[in-house]
Amino acid sequence: KTGEVVSRLTADTTQIKSAFSSTASIALRNAVMLLGAMAMMVATSPKLAGLALLAIPLVVLPLVLYGRRVRSLSRLAQDTLASSAAFAQERLAAIATVQSNVQEAHTREAFSAATATAFAAAARRTLARAVMTAAIIFVALGAIVFLLWYCAREVMDGGLTGGTLSQFMIYAILAASSVGQLSEVWR
Repeated sequence: KTGEVVSRLTADTTQIKSAFSSTASIALRNAVMLLGAMAMMVATSPKLAGLALLAIPLVVLPLVLYGRRVRSLSRLAQDTLASSAAFAQERLAAIATVQSNVQEAHTREAFSAATATAFAAAARRTLARAVMTAAIIFVALGAIVFLLWYCAREVMDGGLTGGTLSQFMIYAILAASSVGQLSEVWR
């Protein structure tokens, strides 16, 4: 349908532009920050860095598993938006026919339904992205809390200084926030 092609050319092109402008910048910045934080964690304490690295599969797992659902919902949202635009374009191109057959009310209701379907698909996609991001942030911050607990025990036992603990936790928080941001732009 012509309207669907027009929607694909406009809405999908906008999505691509967004992905290659702000999203790519955010992803690159956070990937560099994550690698830097991990390198500093290893330099500060290889043992604690090893413990922190054990959390990475727990963070990546929801990203991979739930990311598929988010991608399929994103595709559905784009498809329903294209369908809604196609409907509008077809009816507008044939406005004289719609009016001569007194179909304005029916067309308005059908367009409202198509738009509501597109909105519902976008809302489901947004909810799925929010759940995925929340799960990743929860796991990452849970790993930090565990590390903090473990490090505090090490400080009390004399195996770690308070300064090293502070330094390592700053790097761990930087790494966790980078992972959270990367999960946000994964789509």
